[in-house]
Amino acid sequence: MRKYLKIPGFLCLILLLIFSVSEMKGQEIYVHVSNTDIYDFMDELANAGAINLNSAVKPYSRIFIARRLDEASKKREDLNARQIKDLDFYLKDYNKELKPDKNFKKRLDLLYYKDTLFTFSFNPILGMSVFNNDSGTFYHRWNGAEAFAYVGDHFGFYASLRDNHESKRMSDPAYLNQNDASNYKTDTKGGGDVDEMRGGLTYSWSWGSLGLVKDHLVWGDNYHGSNILSGHQPSFTMLKLHLQPVKWFDFNYVHGWLVSDVIDSSRLYMNGQSLRKSYRPKYLAANLFTFTPLKKLQFSIGNSIIYSDQNVQPAYLIPFFFYKTIDHAQTSTGSNFLGQNSQLFFNISIPLIAAIFFVIYLEALKRFDANKKLVAVVLIIAVLGFRIYQFGKIVLERENLYSTTYLKATSALVIQNFSHGGFLFDDSNYNTAFSKNANFRIRGSYLVYANSDYFCYSLTFPKLNDNA
Repeated sequence: MRKYLKIPGFLCLILLLIFSVSEMKGQEIYVHVSNTDIYDFMDELANAGAINLNSAVKPYSRIFIARRLDEASKKREDLNARQIKDLDFYLKDYNKELKPDKNFKKRLDLLYYKDTLFTFSFNPILGMSVFNNDSGTFYHRWNGAEAFAYVGDHFGFYASLRDNHESKRMSDPAYLNQNDASNYKTDTKGGGDVDEMRGGLTYSWSWGSLGLVKDHLVWGDNYHGSNILSGHQPSFTMLKLHLQPVKWFDFNYVHGWLVSDVIDSSRLYMNGQSLRKSYRPKYLAANLFTFTPLKKLQFSIGNSIIYSDQNVQPAYLIPFFFYKTIDHAQTSTGSNFLGQNSQLFFNISIPLIAAIFFVIYLEALKRFDANKKLVAVVLIIAVLGFRIYQFGKIVLERENLYSTTYLKATSALVIQNFSHGGFLFDDSNYNTAFSKNANFRIRGSYLVYANSDYFCYSLTFPKLNDNA
């Protein structure tokens, strides 16, 4: 009997897309979300009406940013002097995607090559931050290199390797901040080293892209941490799909391979004199549908599931599903609160005189109550905020925040002390707990940290810009 190779339907769809768009142009290399200056400038241009932007999904690609900058460059009469100066500054880098050769005013690169087939850029990375207050001084040093390349009209490749050292481990659960989670190699002085490799390969066409990448994601409009996907968890490998067949519809999907940090005791074995540990598998599937019914109104709805203790489930590779129904069929629990962890989220963005946004995040989960009994709860996080640029830059963000702790294998939600969106507080009983907190911030400095009624505020008043 002959045996035939079976190809999953989703992979067939991918192959069909690749071969059907062979004559279409497009390349994507993602700009890391830590480059906050360019992301803030994109928001500012959208708020000024110079560009249209789906700000609910980050990171943006270099070609996406380049085209938005080119779009804004044609509306210079609507920009102030400082904005035009910033625009020209960024075009020194992103004109690499717009110009057919190297004959333009370009930023300095250690190595940059471009011909009709191949483009390559390579630069070293070196930086240092020093922090000081009444409690003492600590520093963060990083070094490494980054590169990206394009081949032909469709393929993109990028990589970034960074070695970090912190004299004090500020990403530990003892601190409440916006730092990224880190898997430290600790030292005896309270510091630690972290090295991280990010990058990926992508195939793009005029109305979409497909990539296998290891990177950070931020889903949900925010100015002080997103409550959908915050981007603060360690980068993880994912299959990433983006489609925009028409101007009024944008679709994003990811399937990620997570690190559970939960030991699978059935797979422990001795390797010489040491015990070799294996960990339980864990995955993330998420999608987000964004609609633009009006020029100044964007509405997004999506869902996700974090599942574990099994191999990759093919149903979660279908990008447009509502995944909780798949979980019902797989686990036969008969309850929304049992089985895998699932989430539902909404995002509304209105870039008028002020960039206004509203985000709701819903999650059905289980936690232990005071009597150590497992109970079902619904986690609801809502964010309302706006940013105004016409009078400099004024930001106000109000978040209804229920922070939860998962430090043991009580749920598939564990992602190294981070929930789907925000920071997870420590709890002495190592069970799920709700915490109340409020933060007041002016120009990046925490002024007050006190108990409140589940609210988190962020106020930022930088120096006013010259609008002349």
